Amino acid sequence: MNSKIYLLVSLLILLLVGGVMAKTPVGLKKWKVDDTTFTKRIGGTICNYEKLDKTWAAIVNDFEVEGDSVVYADKAVLRTRVNKNGVSKVMLTWGDQEYTITQKLLGIGWLKISTRQSKWIDSTMNWSNFSVDSNIAKWTGVSPAVDYRVRKSNGTVEHGIFFKPAFLDSAVILYNQRSDSLDIALANVMVYTLSTNIDNADSAMGDLPKRRLKDFGYYSFNLRNQWLRFPGCDTLPKIPVRQYWERRGTKIICIEYVMMSKIKKVHEAYPSATIWHNDIATIDGTTNVEDARTYKYGADGNYGGESFLQIYSNSYPCFIRVKNVASELGPGATISACACSVYVAAGGFPVVVDGYRVFKPWNEGALTGGANPDDAAFGEGVVTSNDWSNDDEEWTTAGCESADDGGSDNSGDGTGADRKATAESSVNVTGKGWWGWSITSGLAQDWYDGDANENGIFMTEISGGYITNITSTEGASNQPFWTFTYTYSSAGRVAFYADVCTWLDGGSHTTNYGTADSLTVKHSLFDDDSYAVLRHTGSITDSIDTYDTIKAGTLYVYCENVVQNLTLSLDRACKGFNEAYTTFNVWNYNTESEQYFEWGTAGALSQGATCDECDNIGDGTGDDYVDSTGSISVSTTDDGVWLGIPIPVCHITDWLSDSDENNGVKLSCSASQLTLSSDDAASRKPYFVYRYAEGSAGEEEYYGAHHQGWSATAHEQGKSRTAHKGP
Repeated sequence: MNSKIYLLVSLLILLLVGGVMAKTPVGLKKWKVDDTTFTKRIGGTICNYEKLDKTWAAIVNDFEVEGDSVVYADKAVLRTRVNKNGVSKVMLTWGDQEYTITQKLLGIGWLKISTRQSKWIDSTMNWSNFSVDSNIAKWTGVSPAVDYRVRKSNGTVEHGIFFKPAFLDSAVILYNQRSDSLDIALANVMVYTLSTNIDNADSAMGDLPKRRLKDFGYYSFNLRNQWLRFPGCDTLPKIPVRQYWERRGTKIICIEYVMMSKIKKVHEAYPSATIWHNDIATIDGTTNVEDARTYKYGADGNYGGESFLQIYSNSYPCFIRVKNVASELGPGATISACACSVYVAAGGFPVVVDGYRVFKPWNEGALTGGANPDDAAFGEGVVTSNDWSNDDEEWTTAGCESADDGGSDNSGDGTGADRKATAESSVNVTGKGWWGWSITSGLAQDWYDGDANENGIFMTEISGGYITNITSTEGASNQPFWTFTYTYSSAGRVAFYADVCTWLDGGSHTTNYGTADSLTVKHSLFDDDSYAVLRHTGSITDSIDTYDTIKAGTLYVYCENVVQNLTLSLDRACKGFNEAYTTFNVWNYNTESEQYFEWGTAGALSQGATCDECDNIGDGTGDDYVDSTGSISVSTTDDGVWLGIPIPVCHITDWLSDSDENNGVKLSCSASQLTLSSDDAASRKPYFVYRYAEGSAGEEEYYGAHHQGWSATAHEQGKSRTAHKGP
């Protein structure tokens, strides 16, 4: 259904030595240094294609036609050749060897899960209706109302199968006739052939959660998780695609399947939509790095939109910062090292450049020398030599020169220190290339924890007397980036931000709060009560294996304010609410049919008796929540405190085993009102933590859960998991 081949590439990252950052390709956003330490790179130019001569170049994924039968894309790490008869071949060169995998769709059928019996729906795929554009090779009607495609994107090769409404109509009719329908899955059969130098380290057959095929130093060639795709699926709990493996001679057969009961629910909700197996993963840049320069003799000019920055004495200083560090690293990180790296494109050498912590929240702007009078059209609200933002938000000393080690973050207009007097680091720049400025781990941790504003650093020349040009974030290549090295507290626990949050306002039944930066939970004497609903889209099964034992779960929320002592309770939600549309009355909206889906009872008050089969997509029907035992006492002294609410283990076990969807939780309170930070808050976002005891899968380690395609990712010694600490 979808075998995705994608490579997150950044081979060896050389650490800072004497202030010098080695030239490095970008692409891998997070990689593992050892069993407990992680490094993440934020920002920089996407450039992750290593050519045969060991130089690096930009990836070009466009398909090119070769004769009558083949299309290919060779200018990338994962080289691809696709025959028009449906066979695709992916090649990866590592060292002096080439590793290849071929794949082809054999057919579509039914799979009875309990007995592993299968029956063909169609085993004669039609490959005659072929088309190709720059990045997609597509076969229309490989089976009636079924399409198949191979797509190239940045650093990826994706295989997807698409079921159209006519096929789904027929499938549902046949499915409804079976008395054992809850045991039936819709499946497709793929055949793989691996080159002999792929040792297939994870060689077990059977119903596997994930597969590791070949190790390459810090990397491994993996099978990754896969999910059902349909309109609006990104805002709903994921429906996993499972895989059953058999070895037949030199070939490996994979039966990829989804329980038909889940497909039926989706088809009934979106009857005219195509449902497909495809989950696009790309290597993206980031907007979380900003930079600007100022000019002493053009004191009202903003240069935030320039493609380069200049550093020269105190005439041309520059500013660079990283934003949203907590979201980039994920919850529970302890930072041990941080560095800002820039590319020196031109200048005279040597020069000594220092980087200082900034105290004022400067605004990058997007101008290239425009003035900054009291007129927004001319750049009001941007950093200049005189102002850190507006005319009434000035540096205490022009050019960010008010320096005090005893200072702190402030928004003073001509008051308060602009920056520290002692540099975070000093670098002797002796030539062109990549150079790095280290940042104290304490400051980086404060950025992450929200205890310091993410104002970045101020860079200025200390000695040398030369103008130094560095590439900015607006440059076409070699953009600045930040690197963080960090650890998590221990194994045996994983965490996910609650990235889907909103609240149901009992005083305004049709108002949506999906983008609010806080959640209100209250017990009202005058209106209906108000509730918060929270869930995470990150997959538990990617981090905890099905043979591990769940010990505990906790939802952490940050209490901004509590009016009086109360009890905060947690219940299991039954409907996969969409935060963009959820109100007191409705939990989702179908943009295709223009239909609102109402809670079983307004306010999500329809209570289910047990966890069994409680999850549903009912419109005004079905359970909204299941009463749980999770609750804590909250007092008026808990303003500004993290609250940990227990999650019943039975719910987490259900989510892990896929017997029910992870629709998250609902919060209510016994009296008065409290306000919690939401996923849209600037910091202190809510998150879920799950604790587990590692089990055993027998002789084989299965390395994670579910199938999404072939992947070369940062190599994990043991199971693929990320451990986190509490707040």
